[in-house]
Amino acid sequence: MNRLPKLGSRKRGDEKSRQSKAKLTWRSGLWLPVIAVILILLALIPGESTPDLTVGESREIPTNVATFACPVQKGAEVTAGQVKAGTSADAKAVPEADVSDVWTQADQWRTAKPSAGALVISQEGEGSGPVGYVAGSARKNLGGGQLFSRCPGLLDEGWFVGLADQGKSVIQLANLGDSLAVVDIYWWSTLGRVEGDHSMGIVIDPGKTTTVAIGDNVPGEEVVGARIVRRRQQVSAVALSANKAGQGTEFALPQAELDDKLVLAGFPTKGTATVSLLNPHDETVRVKIQGIRAGGTFDIQGLEDVAVKPQTTLRVDVPEKAKLGGQAIQLTSEREIAAIATVQTAKDFAIVGPAEWLRHPTAVPTSLAGQKVQLTLVAPKESVSIVVEGVDSHMKVVSTKNISVPAGSSMVVDLHKELGDSVAAVVTADGEAYAGAWTRKGDQIASTPLYGAPVSARVPAVAVH
Repeated sequence: MNRLPKLGSRKRGDEKSRQSKAKLTWRSGLWLPVIAVILILLALIPGESTPDLTVGESREIPTNVATFACPVQKGAEVTAGQVKAGTSADAKAVPEADVSDVWTQADQWRTAKPSAGALVISQEGEGSGPVGYVAGSARKNLGGGQLFSRCPGLLDEGWFVGLADQGKSVIQLANLGDSLAVVDIYWWSTLGRVEGDHSMGIVIDPGKTTTVAIGDNVPGEEVVGARIVRRRQQVSAVALSANKAGQGTEFALPQAELDDKLVLAGFPTKGTATVSLLNPHDETVRVKIQGIRAGGTFDIQGLEDVAVKPQTTLRVDVPEKAKLGGQAIQLTSEREIAAIATVQTAKDFAIVGPAEWLRHPTAVPTSLAGQKVQLTLVAPKESVSIVVEGVDSHMKVVSTKNISVPAGSSMVVDLHKELGDSVAAVVTADGEAYAGAWTRKGDQIASTPLYGAPVSARVPAVAVH
């Protein structure tokens, strides 16, 4: 059984090894081309990814280009926009299909119904921060229900938890490049690690998509965890989680990395909630789950100290008296974990995934596919001032709301109501803030976490061997 390396662990080499590394650092300018060739060759070698010794640290640098891929179901509506007008944009469909010229209008918010598959948009422009969202009604043979999700960017590694072998739940992978892509998927269940029969060395042809059925790899399980590792080419990934017919369908986005502090924001105001956890470590991890409302942060009875066994997943119920409708929870754990929450009604369910610190502005439509969007803002540590600007389709600011979120609390904003005729909201925070967007129409619900728009890119440390 393969084991994940303990986070932060590193072997101490002998004196000769240390001298070699000193020479490598001293001559880093000469070694970088050689290192690049080594990294390319290593990408072709099968096996589980493990951390390498590195020169320097990863860092954020400004970028003027970003790419995202919207997973499109038949009849779904997609909107693409940005926090600042871009200079140009390219769009393509995966698998190949006709694409409307509307998607190349980088200085506007644009909405249309593309063909099923993946709509891939690459946009240029300093500080543009392109974003996309998809919404609509899921097909009844999948489970029906309301869909609403942010479109994910390119994947290096991602984590899922809370998937299930029921309905037609799958992980959808898209190769956005022009050569073969290779992806590995590792699995966990409530009983431990699972060796998937069809998920190592998955090859995806250029410009194609493939689906990996949950039940083909982890049969009979209702709390499935997964780690996706991209080994080569440009890849996007999203899970389509489907319950039995009539009980809902939802997109789940990959958690970019494990963390010991997570915020799940945007619980729809109807339904019963659960939290799913993945502990990929070799020892038990204890997790504290707290609620965050307008009145402040509070302990949830029975969830103050949740023990997750080594290499397993776990699902826990959130008591109804916690009254989290529209609000958020935060998780604090001993080690880095993956987590999501699920809200279930009689006819649908929503997946509330981890939001990311809004270090950069973000943007979200005020409505899409007839669904009015609600925004949950969270300030888990300190008071935060947030500016929400309503923009029209040509990026003109038509309304502005200044919002103060007290420390340790959350707040719900009805974007359609507060921003009038705006087509989208651009959200900027001056401190540690998180946000989730959600929709509700009767028993039909959906939710998606918000991330800062991609105005910068993370440059990894250089790996050496």
